[in-house]
Amino acid sequence: MKTKLLSSLLLITLLSFENIFSQQMASDSKGESVFTSYSFDDYKINISTAEPLSVGVSLGRFLTSLNLKDKAAIAGRNSDVYVNYGLLNSGDQLDFNKLNDNKFGHSIKLGYQNSVVNLQNLNPFWFFKGGGGVAVFYNVDNFNFLNSETMEESSETPASYGLELNSTIFITETNVFTKLTALLAFEAKYYINTWNSDELLNYQTDYIQNGTVVAMEDFKGKYGILKDDISKLRVAGSLPLYYGHFNLTPYTVLTTASESKPSYRAGTNFNIIQAPIDREELNFGSSFGIGIDWLNQDGEWSQANIFLRGSISFGKI
Repeated sequence: MKTKLLSSLLLITLLSFENIFSQQMASDSKGESVFTSYSFDDYKINISTAEPLSVGVSLGRFLTSLNLKDKAAIAGRNSDVYVNYGLLNSGDQLDFNKLNDNKFGHSIKLGYQNSVVNLQNLNPFWFFKGGGGVAVFYNVDNFNFLNSETMEESSETPASYGLELNSTIFITETNVFTKLTALLAFEAKYYINTWNSDELLNYQTDYIQNGTVVAMEDFKGKYGILKDDISKLRVAGSLPLYYGHFNLTPYTVLTTASESKPSYRAGTNFNIIQAPIDREELNFGSSFGIGIDWLNQDGEWSQANIFLRGSISFGKI
């Protein structure tokens, strides 16, 4: 039943809605964005276990020409008020062959976003603001939970709500590296109320044990002590670099929550992109790559986390 539902939602998304315009160009090992691009005229899909389906619908849109105090420079900015719905998967794994075993949550977002749609003749400018946005969100997660004190299993649906911001700055300069496109990206997400997802462990009750070895297919849910009344702030900064069909995005992430010490994450994404950046019709194509990062918790660095990531752009449909 869930397989048919997810397939139907994906089909409706591609054929009926006006846009799926958010594209996660770089992420950390937890699958959370460190750089997201917005294109209001293209259909895009992110490959993510945390949010396997996302639909953006425009409520109002307008295009403006920017006053750059230089008649030789041309730039346009697209602005949009939108609603976004997301299908959430609070587990760390998503198996499309066993969708009946997945418990999906829901996300709704209302926001305003503007982004540059071309960078034609912007070489005279060292720095040029690329866009920014603000949104309010409300999430309801859904997962199996095993209380570590009572050892009782339950189904939990904690709510999260808050505010998120993003900003992008293009770095441009006339030099021999004319094919190099460099950006500074900033993202911040403040949860007024949420749950302690980073503190819970995964668990499975159906497993095989042979001595000190435990074998299992996948995880069933979350394990620990659930706290659903905490506040949380996540701030990410990155330096995406594009040259030809290659992209390197070093990043750092700060996460702090009530009743816990801040944690830091640093790493990079190495991506191959579908097509080089076209400054006259600015857009980011499909990308696939590998990422690596390290987590600093309580002053100690973790081992390297290596992961695969990708996003698909269908262009205009």
